[in-house]
Parts: sequence; structure tokens; C-alpha cells
Amino acid sequence: MIYEEVDVRICIRHRFWLVDSHHLHPHLYADDTQIYRFSDPSGASRLQLRVLACVDDVSMWMHSNRLQLNLAKLSTMAVLES
Repeated sequence: MIYEEVDVRICIRHRFWLVDSHHLHPHLYADDTQIYRFSDPSGASRLQLRVLACVDDVSMWMHSNRLQLNLAKLSTMAVLES
């Protein structure tokens, strides 16, 4: 039981570091990660590339740790303010 709790904490710490390394803001749960970042409209395409790179890195990290990213549950949302 103690080992499982340690593994979850290590997993969360690595996901936080990966998301943070892309200058994005993570909101982490044991089995879920939300990534967000604010941008002006002119930076939207750069932000999209940053998020995609982050998802790729998280997916590679998960694969190297015998975990799998569920792409069916992956979604994005853009909110624009006028």
C-alpha cells in the first residue's frame, strides 16, 4: 500500500515537471491532467504548438513508464475574449 502511494506521488511530480517545462500550467489529479495557458490571439498558434509538444512529451514519458495516454479522452478548448 505504501509503495502504491509513493508511485502515484512520483508520477504526479513527473507530469507536473513535464508540463511546467513547456511553460504551461498543469492541474493534476492521480489519473487526470489538465493543461492551460493564457495567450493573446496573435500567440494562439504558438500556444497550440506548445501544447501539442507537451502532450507528445507526456505521452512518451508515460510509455517509457509502462503507462498509456488515453487519446480518446484528449480534448482541447479555446476561449476567446473580445
